[in-house]
Amino acid sequence: MFADLNPHAVAPPQSPGTVYNFRDPGNDLVLKLSLSVPMFQDRVEFEKVTVYKRSTKLFTLSEVYRATRGLLEAYGRVLEDSSELTTEDRQLAAAYWTYLGDVIPEWQLLRAGRVSAAELRANYVHSDGVGLQALGRAGGALVRKAPRAWTARLRLLGGVDWRRTNASLWADRAPVSGKVREVQRSVLLTANVIKHSLGLPLSMDEAAVEAQR
Repeated sequence: MFADLNPHAVAPPQSPGTVYNFRDPGNDLVLKLSLSVPMFQDRVEFEKVTVYKRSTKLFTLSEVYRATRGLLEAYGRVLEDSSELTTEDRQLAAAYWTYLGDVIPEWQLLRAGRVSAAELRANYVHSDGVGLQALGRAGGALVRKAPRAWTARLRLLGGVDWRRTNASLWADRAPVSGKVREVQRSVLLTANVIKHSLGLPLSMDEAAVEAQR
């Protein structure tokens, strides 16, 4: 088997790897979040590395992984193969994504069947991988800054105009047309808008990329 497979070995994409790597506590957490958080249930693509245009899925599992990693890192935790996640870490991640699903109006419409996942991906910044990672990053900073009041402050995101056509907010951050490129610069610049909406200061790297716009 080694002789046959080794010459042709190709690293698997992250989403299937996350599903089948049960030894990684981070993978285990993200898989459970995808199956239990109401906003993610039946909306996460487990096998493919991208979400196709007409898919009923909203995010890939790897996007949920990266967003949750950003959430916990901003909160001061590490989501890595060797990390030992505490019960508090798991509860925080579940609580944050669950509450956020009740805050963003368009996500509520999706759960109610009044809008399609394809419409959200095409028209709203919060419904692609970059947007989800930015929400994770900003959310972790919020929980760290206001550990007892973060749910109340998170409601402010319900009043944000997330439409890609809102160039005054999203131009040169998450592109207002075409496919959003999942690059760190876009994540940081998108997170900056979210953090501003939440009344949070920018970190040094966020301020630096903001100054370069």
